[in-house]
Amino acid sequence: MKWITRSHVHVDRVACPWLITRFIDNEAEFLFVPKNQIDQVAQETGTIPFDAPDVELGHHEDRCSFESILLKYDLRDAGLLRLAKSSMPPM
Repeated sequence: MKWITRSHVHVDRVACPWLITRFIDNEAEFLFVPKNQIDQVAQETGTIPFDAPDVELGHHEDRCSFESILLKYDLRDAGLLRLAKSSMPPM
């Protein structure tokens, strides 16, 4: 699968590709594009957007993108949960 996020990588955008590659899709390919191009490029290429405004695998309520991915893919590994914020609701 191909995944897409914003360019100018920060902590969450580094942790998410690691999480995806390690626990969801070991053959993942990542595109990093300007924030204002994510929707267009995702539609054109069929990539899965993450850590971007208004996407399923983004920030919601007090959850960061890493936590949204944990919830979506039902990842319950104790080590991963320790990496997530302490405010994350129980899964």
